[in-house]
Amino acid sequence: MHSKDVSLILATRRSMVRAAYASGPNHQRGPGNGPAFIERSADIHHAVKDIITSKTFDNGVICASEQSIIVEGCIYDEVHRELEAQGAYFMNEDEAAKMAALLRPERHHQPKVVGKTALYLSQMAGFCVPASTKVLIAEQTTVSPKNPTRAKTVPGARPVRGRRLESRCHRVVELLTNEGLGHTLVIHTRNQDVIRQFSLEKPVNRILINTPAALGGIGATTNISPALTLGCGAVGGGSSSDNVGPMNLLNIRKVGYGVRSIDELRAPGSRPEPQPTIVSPASDPQRSILDDLRFNAPANAAPARSAGSDDRFASAGAASMEGEINEQNVERVIRQVLERLAK
Repeated sequence: MHSKDVSLILATRRSMVRAAYASGPNHQRGPGNGPAFIERSADIHHAVKDIITSKTFDNGVICASEQSIIVEGCIYDEVHRELEAQGAYFMNEDEAAKMAALLRPERHHQPKVVGKTALYLSQMAGFCVPASTKVLIAEQTTVSPKNPTRAKTVPGARPVRGRRLESRCHRVVELLTNEGLGHTLVIHTRNQDVIRQFSLEKPVNRILINTPAALGGIGATTNISPALTLGCGAVGGGSSSDNVGPMNLLNIRKVGYGVRSIDELRAPGSRPEPQPTIVSPASDPQRSILDDLRFNAPANAAPARSAGSDDRFASAGAASMEGEINEQNVERVIRQVLERLAK
């Protein structure tokens, strides 16, 4: 990584991140330890199906996959029954201790368990489970670095019971603080107030609603940018909160022409009066900006050029700003740029 031919490093996992920081410019992601919160208004069958689908996709390798299940006390028994019906196996205390020792001997992640099936893991740990088992679950009452409430790249999770909304909110933050700050949280609910509260308060950069976290976090079942490197932002000790994609790997040079003098800026009345911002609900929140009719209308024809004019910079001239800076002119320039990019 110290080679002069390396311009930028994408790093995951703590040891790799430390090496990357010592080597030069980099994008890093922190560990995922995403909780799944099942709220009382959720479709329980669908929520459990999403969680098991997520944990069995690549056997839990994707960092956004659920690591804990937080359940309201009033629906805990129903969720427990649904998990068992869909292939989850609840380990007893002895089995959970054996599995914890297998996953993190001496508190370090065990590479040989990564991406293995629930059946294979139970055999390695020394206990038997039904052949239909898809996910291993260990019930927990506390959050600590010493118990299995940390990231695991295996098809396993742990449910945590909560009685009041305040205690559930606190438990989510506890789990993320234990490991996973800035990464991912998934909520299963029909209550928009709960979605709003969690979205505003929880220290993560991806909040997923009613979807498998492993697939939603990487953009497969959501409109989040598709990526397998998921930034944790400043709260997670990183530089970016994005799903790191091609645009994060580009260094873009800007060329700015002087369009006004300092005297013009100092002149009375040169600054526009601030206008109130009006926010209206989107009629179709999932529509891409590129589908907006304002950006797909035909661009205005470019002004004719004389035979003797210099056309070396014709493409730049096609997207130049003419007249004052207003909404209509900005939209016109955007349309022209999009048309050029589509050619």
